[in-house]
Amino acid sequence: MAKLASYFSLMLRTPVTDETELSGTFDFELIWGSPPDSDRPAVTAEPSEVSAALQEQLGLRLERAKRPIDVLVVDHFEKPSAN
Repeated sequence: MAKLASYFSLMLRTPVTDETELSGTFDFELIWGSPPDSDRPAVTAEPSEVSAALQEQLGLRLERAKRPIDVLVVDHFEKPSAN
């Protein structure tokens, strides 16, 4: 489930954390967006469609919440010396 959360973090461009407490490996198919043969443009990831698909097909729920996250801040850098 942690890998699934990581995937959705990248796809939705927002942090997604796994709070299911499920472990192990799962094999499933998740379908959302417009069918490939429709006239609608392909949807990369609409959060509402992904959320609905997760709820309807897998019984999982995406919830908005504020959580502390780790952030790396680089405040200075220099070009390395010739040595």
